Amino acid sequence: MLDARYWILDARYWMLDTRCGMLDTGYWMLDARYSILDADFWSRVTGCELRVTGLSSLLSLFD
Repeated sequence: MLDARYWILDARYWMLDTRCGMLDTGYWMLDARYSILDADFWSRVTGCELRVTGLSSLLSLFD
C-alpha cells in the first residue's frame, strides 16, 4: 500500500515537473520572440535615423 502511494506521489511530482518544464519552455519562447521583435524594432529605428541623417546631409549640399 505504501509503495502504491509512493508511486502516485512520484507520478504527481513528475507531472508537476513536466508542467514546470513546459511553462519554462513557453517562457523561453516568448522571451526569444520578444528579443527578435526588439532587435527588429531597433534595426528599423536605426534605419530611419540613417535615412534622416542621409537626407539632411543631402539637403545641406543645396544650402
